[in-house]
Amino acid sequence: MSFFWQQNKTIILFFILLSGVTALSFIDDKPEEKTKSLTQILAEPVESKRSPAERFNDRSPAATESSASGVAVDRKPQQKIKLSIFCNPESLKSAFKTHLASLELSSCVELKEKHQLWVRNETNGFRAHVFNVERGKFKTDFIQLKQGNNKIVLEGILKDGQRVVQTLDIISGS
Repeated sequence: MSFFWQQNKTIILFFILLSGVTALSFIDDKPEEKTKSLTQILAEPVESKRSPAERFNDRSPAATESSASGVAVDRKPQQKIKLSIFCNPESLKSAFKTHLASLELSSCVELKEKHQLWVRNETNGFRAHVFNVERGKFKTDFIQLKQGNNKIVLEGILKDGQRVVQTLDIISGS
């Protein structure tokens, strides 16, 4: 036993010291009334100057606001373009007043399951995120457009691995 103690006394003393410090850290010398846990702080109600009915009536979708008659009205002009893509090889054209556009696309051909479609604005280099809504239907986030002509390239991969490309020309700001 003394041979074991001679070889490992530093490690044993270190673990005894570590255990003592750990035990002391669990001892709380503060009274319960002064300390609040995070769950108690989060559970406390936040007082508002408006009544719950007033707060409820203010709620509406972010893209709309209520008119005086109570009917929801779009705050922004229409920013969506609905297109059928890869139906014919011709270039598609569209005009748009704003500098942001969202595309709702439906493909006439069946695309590969993974990495099906890419959309990028060749004019300014912007790459859009493409969301697969359902089989053959896609939506993009808002694509940034420059003033004037914007060349949008739509690229898809077919089931057999072939690449199909179509262009969309959007004239912005007209």
